[in-house]
Amino acid sequence: MSLFGAMLSGVSALNGQTQALGAISDNISNVNTVGYRGTTTRFQSLVTASTTATRYTPGGVLSAPLALVDKQGLIQSSASPTDLALQGKGFMVVTNAASPASTDERFFTRAGSFRPDAQGRLVNASGFFLQGWPINVTTGALPSDLSSFTQMQTVNINTINATSQATSSVAIQANLQSSTATNSSAATYVVGNIATGAVTADFKRGMQIYDSLGQSHTLTLGAIKSATANTWNYEIFVEPGTDLLAASHATGNATGRVVASGNLVFNSDGTIDTSTTDDAAITTMNDRTSTALTVNATTGIFSGLTLVWGTSVGASNSTIGFNVGANATTSGLTQFDGASQLFGTTIDGTLYGTISGVTVASTGIVTARFDNGLTKNIYKIPIATFPNPSGLEGTSGNVYSSTANSGSVTIKQAGTGGAAEVAVSALEASTTDLAEEFSQMIVTQRAYTASTKIITTADEMLDELVRIKR
Repeated sequence: MSLFGAMLSGVSALNGQTQALGAISDNISNVNTVGYRGTTTRFQSLVTASTTATRYTPGGVLSAPLALVDKQGLIQSSASPTDLALQGKGFMVVTNAASPASTDERFFTRAGSFRPDAQGRLVNASGFFLQGWPINVTTGALPSDLSSFTQMQTVNINTINATSQATSSVAIQANLQSSTATNSSAATYVVGNIATGAVTADFKRGMQIYDSLGQSHTLTLGAIKSATANTWNYEIFVEPGTDLLAASHATGNATGRVVASGNLVFNSDGTIDTSTTDDAAITTMNDRTSTALTVNATTGIFSGLTLVWGTSVGASNSTIGFNVGANATTSGLTQFDGASQLFGTTIDGTLYGTISGVTVASTGIVTARFDNGLTKNIYKIPIATFPNPSGLEGTSGNVYSSTANSGSVTIKQAGTGGAAEVAVSALEASTTDLAEEFSQMIVTQRAYTASTKIITTADEMLDELVRIKR
């Protein structure tokens, strides 16, 4: 009967507008929720099969909520380096387990307000832990399989609490005065005399280097003017000599122990002449066989300089490239008639240092910073994408779960294949537009009121119908 159908149509309208008001209320309630995606209500008519050309049977209306998951929110700056926002398509992967097993469910979110917990694991306000690929801190390599969740881990900024870096390269910039008189000891020069102090060097400068444990040592270059034109006898030695293993470095004593010696040759224009510097004359004292160092005639780098540390030091052996400057240039050692002096050194390696903070790049790479100046890449944040993100199922905590309607998840690296980039020290605001929500609230209220009129009018008509019987 059309009269009862009209009343039921009004009831369906009341139900639909109630659902719409519920969505509006949630949107307004979450106007300040980071990463929140608004929900709108879509309506569709219901038509009954009994409707004909001469007879209309009301069917009513059906409401369906639609989550606008793929809508980009406003990116707002933040003071925290672990606050993350996404610019573009995709989601961060999170779990509600600190150390997730393969069977634990993975969730997806745009809410990037993460903070380290007591163990350094990044967790958001809802208790979900951020997942990332661990990076090999030595090689910088990512896991071999980036297509699934199996090789992801909870991002922990305390993965490396402290670090140091052994010195592997030393470059020196200095001038040896050309007018320096021939040293009286040059004719009777014996390797080790400069290191032990038996001969007063015409030039002597120490440089701080670091072993594998972050301990500092002094590597010194000493030289005396030779009777041969444009030639200097030199020694490279470690002070104090007790830092080195005596059995492996036989020349020198506790004052200084020689690790390399030979002749430095200069051109007549004052530039270093590594092409004629005889590498056989540059003899290493790393062992009792006195193996010759290798000198690159172009770059001026002495390679094969190995320091064997004593047992009291306890560090791994150090292999150092010692650079005196490219051949026929003034980039390293020079011989001009100016005072013998050190201009500078370039030395890698650092002391022991503890973690002082983290940074995140737009590519999703999480980098640990240490108070000794070192940085180490420790994680990379993956981005999960879906064919139909609006088909994801919302879960408490501002996270989503995949469904058959959303399609299968695809894991991508940030900024590649259409995946979002990571905005650092930023948060993505709620997509709620208060002006629009209030407008929709007014429309919903009026529609609800109008729907009640359908029911009251149908009720009055039924009363009239009953009165006919009387």
